[in-house]
Amino acid sequence: MKTKHVQLKINPQEHVIVQLDEPMLFDKLHTLSAEYSVSMDLLVNLAIKRLIDDIDLIRNLRIGKIKGV
Repeated sequence: MKTKHVQLKINPQEHVIVQLDEPMLFDKLHTLSAEYSVSMDLLVNLAIKRLIDDIDLIRNLRIGKIKGV
């Protein structure tokens, strides 16, 4: 299985490389990027933000903290 990489630009001096072990993920990102005319960087950043938000939500639910209350 061939590993694919997506390079994210944090700022002009800083880059992060995301390694995708499943080629299907890279292909899906590429397809969505072309379909919606957005960069793969944006899609990866949104996916990571969504993952972190979901983890925070679960953590808050475990301790009984409900957002907005």
